[in-house]
Amino acid sequence: MNYKDFFQEPENRKYIKYENVSEVENVFNFMCKPESIDKMIMSCGQNRPALEGIIEDIELNFPISANFDIDKDYTLRKALGSMIKYILSDFGYEVNIQKDISKGSYIKSATHYTFNQTKAKKKLVRVITIENI
Repeated sequence: MNYKDFFQEPENRKYIKYENVSEVENVFNFMCKPESIDKMIMSCGQNRPALEGIIEDIELNFPISANFDIDKDYTLRKALGSMIKYILSDFGYEVNIQKDISKGSYIKSATHYTFNQTKAKKKLVRVITIENI
């Protein structure tokens, strides 16, 4: 999963104006972290949109700015959704249906994905450890 490769996909060329926007790249990299992927997959497992698992983290860690306005920039919101589709596809997740989001302030609906094992190229491996407190 590579930020520049995302824009090379034919269906994502329409978002090319964001290719050199560092704030958008930072959000993409955040979404690619195993912890974020885990939250998105868990959200889908609860019959919720993938974005719902990370939207509060995005809003908290990536505030609205001139280059990143998920409140007013509809195309940016669509690009973020397409990034999630791109990321989760490697794990065998396919578009299911659009659903309302119960979390977050700016985005009101997002896509729910279903798992198709035959499409998976990667898998998320959870590791449990014990730490001293």
